[in-house]
Amino acid sequence: MAKITNNNTKEINGLTTNVAVILNKVEYIENEVKEIKDKLESNYVTMSEFKPIKAIVYGMVAIVLTTVFGALIMLVVKK
Repeated sequence: MAKITNNNTKEINGLTTNVAVILNKVEYIENEVKEIKDKLESNYVTMSEFKPIKAIVYGMVAIVLTTVFGALIMLVVKK
């Protein structure tokens, strides 16, 4: 059996402190992940909810751009 010396005691105390710090950090990370999950579930839009809006906006932009380019072409053709 190994003898417990003053150096061993200091090393054990240091390791105990390190483990306590690591546990504290893990707990903090768990809380942060939980908070992020809660925000994702309540504050953000899913892709399935966003697809109809995306289609409408892209369609409107396409119509506006087509109109603008059509008007520019008409101005060039008239002259």
